[in-house]
Amino acid sequence: MLARLLDELEEMPELRPFDYYVSAGCITQTVWNVLTGGEPDYCVKDVDIVYFDPDLSEGKESEMARRIGEKLDWLPMKKDIKNEARVHLWYERRFGFPIEPCRSVEEAIRTWHSTATSIGVRKSGDGLKLFAPFGLDGLFGLIVRANKVLIGKEVYERKVERWIRLCKSTLGIDEPDVMVILIEPPMENWGGLGKPASDINIGFKIDV
Repeated sequence: MLARLLDELEEMPELRPFDYYVSAGCITQTVWNVLTGGEPDYCVKDVDIVYFDPDLSEGKESEMARRIGEKLDWLPMKKDIKNEARVHLWYERRFGFPIEPCRSVEEAIRTWHSTATSIGVRKSGDGLKLFAPFGLDGLFGLIVRANKVLIGKEVYERKVERWIRLCKSTLGIDEPDVMVILIEPPMENWGGLGKPASDINIGFKIDV
């Protein structure tokens, strides 16, 4: 699914002028599914596609979402498509406090709620462009760690509860046997499962 998604987005002339990524939970959940022996799209509830267009009109964003949605109509899950240049216009209504405008899509990704989901991937020539401002240790180590830039305790606890449920259903682990440990290892310690990130097969190549 992910390979086809990246290929088809790169073919869209509407996206070529902008920095964009397939991002967040759909990337993280896919990697975690592969690492735990599950189906790649298990529990991927939506596909996040973010881009940065200085045009702040709601109509322009809606039209982009419509075109991408039509291109990806084969995907069974919801498509969540956002112009990160506009997020500050509605963030307070949704989350209760204002934020400053982002100056790039990468700056927006740096503020997302957990370090493992603060990630974006897109095609770049014959390879991939990866943006992971907090490294890949959380991604490959199956670690849920709060990104403290914007997240509140309530939002973080909801995310932890969801992943505990996924542990139970995917690995056969009962909830009382799951321990959540908040740790802050050095970000240069990338990798997981006893292997460096570059040696873990997740369906595409990453040079570390």
